[in-house]
Amino acid sequence: MKNKRTHYIISALLVLLVLSAITMSCNKALEVTPKYILNEEKAFENDSVAALQLAGIYSEFANSGSLSYGIHLDLSFISDDMEPLSYLAVPGSAGYVLYNYQLRPIDAPTNDYWTNFYRYIYYTNSIIAGVDASTGMTAGYKKQCKGEALAWRAFFYYYLASFYGPLPYVTDGNYAVTSHYTRTGTDSILSYCMTDLKSADSLVSEDYPTTGRFHFNRAAVNALLARVALAKGDYQEAINAASLVLNDNRYALATLHDMFNESSTETIMQLWNQYSYTFVGQASNNESTTYGVTHDSDGSLYSAFDENDARRDRFIKQQDDGTGTLLFVNNKYLNNGSDDNGPSEYLIMFRLDEVLLNR
Repeated sequence: MKNKRTHYIISALLVLLVLSAITMSCNKALEVTPKYILNEEKAFENDSVAALQLAGIYSEFANSGSLSYGIHLDLSFISDDMEPLSYLAVPGSAGYVLYNYQLRPIDAPTNDYWTNFYRYIYYTNSIIAGVDASTGMTAGYKKQCKGEALAWRAFFYYYLASFYGPLPYVTDGNYAVTSHYTRTGTDSILSYCMTDLKSADSLVSEDYPTTGRFHFNRAAVNALLARVALAKGDYQEAINAASLVLNDNRYALATLHDMFNESSTETIMQLWNQYSYTFVGQASNNESTTYGVTHDSDGSLYSAFDENDARRDRFIKQQDDGTGTLLFVNNKYLNNGSDDNGPSEYLIMFRLDEVLLNR
């Protein structure tokens, strides 16, 4: 019995020694930050690394469902400009629910905007804080990087306020704190957006920081400011912002055929992708398209055009769905991916047309 008890004691001591060694080893391992993890200081230690953080917002948003088949399509369903086809027309599907005003808070197709846009806002807040704290970035790029982040934050808040009305206004990256914020009124949200955009206007360059019109420059910031100011009812601010863009001789109206091409003079800001076509163009220019332009009824988008309006023939294409049924499909983007030699097109964020209309 005594030997058995001694055996248990020795075994217990050995277990304690092993656990102690493991704990010490784990603590030692946890004391050192793995080399592949960038902390905030490393993420903004110079211009090149900081540019990667900013590029993440452009890349993720450009390749997300929020833009490639989200905002424009969902809003077009709700406003009766577009109608769901194919599987999107099946009762209960996202397109059917939006088109027939059957949104429910628990499973609305638009719920993802809240989650995704607040995630993007967290990114922008982190970039703004990182740039302000950086000691290794050049003064010039600190201004450009922060200005672009402020413009993106205003963009996301503008759409959130447009979709949901009052909502939490967060400028901090600490989730433990911000998750308890209460809602701020829509008018205040739009005012904050305008404040961010005016700050961005004083920070970003007149020129695009990279080849192509893929980043916020001063004209893009003011195109967005004109949009936000108009929504808020601040008409003088809308006039001022729109006029700044219209007075920039780099931008001019293009032909209907060329307006979405890479080199279009009408484009103020576009989103880069690795293909020579947009997914929107690919989705709307084939026989299995899942959405079409409303037609054959009063108030439809197709009937809103005058018969002699060249835009109707340019932007709306009539095609057979393979069963003899005529579809009226969105034809804005001409390159659907079937022709590698076709025009190089990008999704457009801001165009001169809208600025003219807002002015």
